[in-house]
Order: sequence, then C-alpha cells, then structure tokens
Amino acid sequence: MLELTDYQKIDEPLLKSLSQLLIDCGVTPVLWGDYLLTIYGVPSVVGGLEFIVPDEKLPAATAALKRTKLSPCQDTRICPVSREAAMPHIPTFHMHFGTSQPAFYVSLWPHSQILSFAPEANILSEDLVPGARVLGPYVLASDTSVLPGPRAGRGHGALSKGGRVIVPSAHTLLEAYIRLSAAHLNQPRGPFYLGMITYVDMYIDADGLLDETLLPEPCRVFWRDWKKDELSMWQLCDQFKATLEAERFDDQDEPGTLLCI
Repeated sequence: MLELTDYQKIDEPLLKSLSQLLIDCGVTPVLWGDYLLTIYGVPSVVGGLEFIVPDEKLPAATAALKRTKLSPCQDTRICPVSREAAMPHIPTFHMHFGTSQPAFYVSLWPHSQILSFAPEANILSEDLVPGARVLGPYVLASDTSVLPGPRAGRGHGALSKGGRVIVPSAHTLLEAYIRLSAAHLNQPRGPFYLGMITYVDMYIDADGLLDETLLPEPCRVFWRDWKKDELSMWQLCDQFKATLEAERFDDQDEPGTLLCI
C-alpha cells in the first residue's frame, strides 16, 4: 500500500510514486494540470496531481487510489476540486491527502474528455525513448531533450531520471488547449483554457520547446493568427471551429467527432 500520510507537499517523489502505482495496475497515466505546467517551466501554484487515463481504465485507476491511504472528500464547500466554479472542469474522481486546508488532491480525468484527438498513451511505446527520432504525442517527464531544466524563478522543469511519468508533448498540450477553448468558449471553462494558451505562448514557445509544424493544419492556423494578435479570442475560436466543420463535411464524418472533448 502506498503510504501517503507523511506527504505534506506535492513533489517529485510523490508524483513518481502515484504514476507507478497506476502503471502497476495496468493503467498508463498522463500527467495533466498545474504540475504539468511546472515541468514545462511555467511558474505555477500546485494544489494537486491530475492524471488522464483511458476511459475503460477509470475503474481500475479509481480502485488503485482507493487502496492507498488517500482520503475521500470531506467538505465540498472548501474543496478546490468539487466546490462550485472551483475548476474549469470537475474530474471524474478525486481524493485528498495531507493536513493543509484545503487538503491536497489527486484527480483522474477520462482520456476522451481532454485528449480525444490523440491516441491513448502506452508506457511501452518506442516514442517515449528520450531523443526519439520522431516526436510523438507524449514524452517522458524526465526527457531533457524536449523539456527544460531547473531555472531560478521558473517551474520545476524536467524530472530527474528514474520513475515513469508521461506528459503530453508541447504540440499535443497546445492542441488540447486550443480544442478545449473552442469547444467551451461560451462557458466559464473557455477563458481558463485561453489563459493556458497564453502560458504556452509566454513560456513554452518562448523557450523554443514548441514545434508548431507538428500541429494539425487548423491548430497551426489558429496559432499563427494568435501570434499575429489581430483577431479577438472569439474570432479565433469561431474560425477554428468553422475550419473543423469544413474538414468534417469534406471527410463526411459524423457531426461532433472532431470537437468531442
């Protein structure tokens, strides 16, 4: 059983332990949320650890967390996860640990809600080998060939060697934020994801970590227009959705498939 009673902060050893716990039960988790941003060097306040898991593996991942000494949510009024308007999304499942108020949390998201456009991650994939010839949708969080090292005044940077933690590659992360922003533009969560795109611009792209040529065409057009700063956020998102609709019509796809979050 993973002992969490002594953990009073979110740190690298805890992240690696929880990731390995899920891997050991047959689930390949992908890191999401604020800690993911810190690995890309974005200064962030981290109140929890968030993982994306395959939809069909949610029951196994939930059961694995319940077998630890994590605690069920005790007070939804102050919970940073479940209280109204606390987060742009409410994760499928979460638990708490630590004695801080509100307590730190660990949460699970279904793959289809965040990364529906990308294949599910596989811990055994050859694409995860550091320095792989072709950058895939995911990388190891310790891969310094594509992630920054520690720097004063910035986020954590790449993890140390050892442990198996998977993160979205920079272009996958940006595509997720673009799709989520467009899909939820007129909802409270929409502006949140637009803010995340700003972080990509200010830190990840500015550090030379983003290869925009790896973005699909609609996202590449969105990104180039974003950088020009000539259109409003609503115009950018409307243009992006119109492009997806046109592609969907050309491909004779079912309505809603490309923007399914």
